[in-house]
Formats: sequence, C-alpha cells, structure tokens
Amino acid sequence: MCFYTSAKRKATDGMANANQDPLDRQQYIIGKTSSTHISLSDIYNVLKADPQTDIVKAQGKPDDPNLLVALLTPERAKQLKEQYRGQLVIDVDATLYSQ
Repeated sequence: MCFYTSAKRKATDGMANANQDPLDRQQYIIGKTSSTHISLSDIYNVLKADPQTDIVKAQGKPDDPNLLVALLTPERAKQLKEQYRGQLVIDVDATLYSQ
C-alpha cells in the first residue's frame, strides 16, 4: 500500500531539469538499516513537521511505513544522516526516467 502527501510532481516538457525546486531540495529515499529498532513512522512525523520538507511517498502500512521518499535540502539530509547514523539509510533518489 502506498499513500501520498501534498507534494506533487509538475508536468515536464521532456527536459530532465525542468522541475527546479525553489528551495533547491532534492528527492531522497529514506529507509532503516536491518540493525535498528527505530520506527519510520517516527521519522515520517519528524519530517512532516518540518515546513521545508515535503514527503512525496510513504510505502508500506500507514502506521508503519518501510520506505519514505522526501524532498530535502542537502543540508537537512546531511543533518539526518549524522543524527541517525547507523540507523537510517538516506540517499538521493537517482531513479532514471525513460523518455
């Protein structure tokens, strides 16, 4: 099951960088490591409370997602990586879209 928040993709004109975010945010994939007991629902709530973060997708159960996709500034991503070192995997979403 997937559920989405208010962040929506705009239609592009075929160019890869047509959707420039005004806050220079990038799309990141956030998951937890196998050795942690942290709940992604807690991380979801932390990110949802941040006015400069948009959650694009939360995959899994609504009360216990197993993967998050969020728009973050590189600085915020770095902060989360340091804060949750060894507990979360936070990487730029490098999904390639075919034309």
